[in-house]
Parts: sequence; structure tokens; C-alpha cells
Amino acid sequence: MIYKNSRGMEVTASCQSTVDLLDQFSDGLLGFSDQTSSYVEAATADDSCPLAQALICMDWLSAETPVGNAAAKVHLGKALALQENATPREKQMIVASQHWAAGNLRKAAVSDSRTVVRCSSKIWAV
Repeated sequence: MIYKNSRGMEVTASCQSTVDLLDQFSDGLLGFSDQTSSYVEAATADDSCPLAQALICMDWLSAETPVGNAAAKVHLGKALALQENATPREKQMIVASQHWAAGNLRKAAVSDSRTVVRCSSKIWAV
């Protein structure tokens, strides 16, 4: 199903509580909270949410460790499997995750900047 987050953006998920957790994640990230990972972990419990899978993939990639890279691949695979029913914004986040996981940070940044341009009223398009 498609739900709206607190910023009015569409999110594919099985329930509103997943979207609420993603809102908490983005609010925590923007506020430099130390609890951002726990929100993404909780949201990832919803296997139908491609955005949660892409975000947890990026979270693991930011660790820049072999363990983080391995975990990121698992979540990237889940995100790719869900992209058929994802919104265009979610698909762009999956593409950015895919480029980052492949080590192409320039393409990842370009992909992510396209998301921001499409959602220019919101600096963080989560």
C-alpha cells in the first residue's frame, strides 16, 4: 500500500507504523540523533517497504567495513526485489544504494541529488 509520511511524500509499506518509524529515522538523522539505526532496524521488519530496505543498506554501507558491506548487500537485494511496486522516489533511492554498494559514489550522489531535486520542498526525501 501507499502511505504518506509526515512530509507528504509517498512511501510503499504494509502499514502506517512503518512510515512513522521512517519519519522518526529522518527526524533523528536531521537532528543528529544517536538512535537513527534503531529506527531503520525497526522499519526493516516490514519486508514490503523498499525505502526501509534502501535506507538500511545505506546505513550499513556508511560503516565502511566488510561486515557492513555484507549486510548492505542483503538489504539491497531485498530493495531490488521490491522495486517493481515502489514509488519513483523509492526507486531512485534504490538506484543510489545500488551505485554506492558497487563503489560508484559519483553515480550514487547523482542519483540521490535527483531525488532531492524531485522533492525540492524537502531537503531529506525520506
